[in-house]
Amino acid sequence: MDVLALRMDARHPLLARYRRTQNNGNLDQSINHFEHALYLCPVHHPYYPAALFNLATTKLISCQANRRHLDLNIPISLFQDALNLCPIGHPDRPITQLHLAISLLSCFAGRGSQNDVDMAEELLSKVLNVCHAKSHIYRVVLIARKTSALHPAGSLDENYLQQEWPDAFMLSLSPNQLAHQIEWCFQRDEPHALDEVISLHHDALGYYDTEHAYRGQLLGNLATILQTRFERRGNGKDLDQAIIYQMEVLALHPVGDPDRPSSLNSLANRLSTCFEYRGNNDEDLDHAIALHREALALCPIGHPDQSSPLNYLAKQLFSCFNQRGVYEDLDEAITFHREVLALQPVDHLELFSSLNHLAVQLSTCFHHRGNVEDSDEAIALQREEPALHPVGHPDQSRSLIKLADQLYTCFDHHGNDKDLDEAIALHREGLALHPDRSSSFNNFANQFSTHFEH
Repeated sequence: MDVLALRMDARHPLLARYRRTQNNGNLDQSINHFEHALYLCPVHHPYYPAALFNLATTKLISCQANRRHLDLNIPISLFQDALNLCPIGHPDRPITQLHLAISLLSCFAGRGSQNDVDMAEELLSKVLNVCHAKSHIYRVVLIARKTSALHPAGSLDENYLQQEWPDAFMLSLSPNQLAHQIEWCFQRDEPHALDEVISLHHDALGYYDTEHAYRGQLLGNLATILQTRFERRGNGKDLDQAIIYQMEVLALHPVGDPDRPSSLNSLANRLSTCFEYRGNNDEDLDHAIALHREALALCPIGHPDQSSPLNYLAKQLFSCFNQRGVYEDLDEAITFHREVLALQPVDHLELFSSLNHLAVQLSTCFHHRGNVEDSDEAIALQREEPALHPVGHPDQSRSLIKLADQLYTCFDHHGNDKDLDEAIALHREGLALHPDRSSSFNNFANQFSTHFEH
């Protein structure tokens, strides 16, 4: 996520809080922040129109709140500058035209210049020509045109204007702006900001109806941010709501839609989280596995996204084995994880994770069945892990210690002193990298004691 984008959008939650509380301090902080963001943004940067728009919006709200009609020239000028940088076809052009029209109508309400109404009418007509008839923007435009038509110059009362269409001054952020807000929340643990972003998404759902192309993106983002709040606070209602929204996303991607596999996997992962949280509803786990199987069926051999459903399905089947002890689930999980590894090149970002998961499953299989080949394969996989991390990386120490434990298990089974010697050496190396691992010290002590006995 672009740092400048995060800086520009970081105060939208504060602005949303002002809209609910009418606390001028929140509004003033938003203005100061957006002024600073505009100052930091180079004129030719692609975010510059958005920086102008953000500042213009807060200035307009401030003028309305404080009835400063003479200051309306400031947001009008800012909106006009932003519009000049959004050519025909630019996704932000209609919303910028609408806000400029709103500013002109506000100016008309305070000063009664027919020229302001004429310019606003021209802008509103252009917005109507490009907006979906069922969109929130389209409805706001119709209300604005009706309001200005019913009141001749000098007779439009500002209180009436705000009561007749208050949402026009508080239009939803675009899906991309809301996505920036989510990224900003991911980078910080600020409970109030998280709540505000969720509220902004709920508001946006009222603007983007079921036929709008952006609704699926908004629902998916809202499900993600609700699950994040669940993970930080542990309120199961957030997770339940995230699952409901993710189900609605899936309904928007029927069979044949290229985004259906990712929607299936997302819903399955949320159901899996629900099972891990509550642990008393096997239906969630079964449903998750069924969804992952459907996603896999839609990503045949050669499909660029095939590894994702394979990986997810292997993990869920292993969870299912741990829950029920059915060996077929464990065998299938191992088979799928082998397929995942075969699809990942040596420089793949998830290679370490895949090696680790398969090694754990093979080790589990060895413990339950005593097949030496499973143990040997697990050890071979774990030997690859330390080399994937630079010296000093925390995972390098973990990998060395896990390999040492696996070799000790192998010694315990075969009685080969070489396995015990190597386990002790690897444990020493791992502890030297991270000497604060108390459980590893205990394992090392046990291994050394066994070595002494032999």
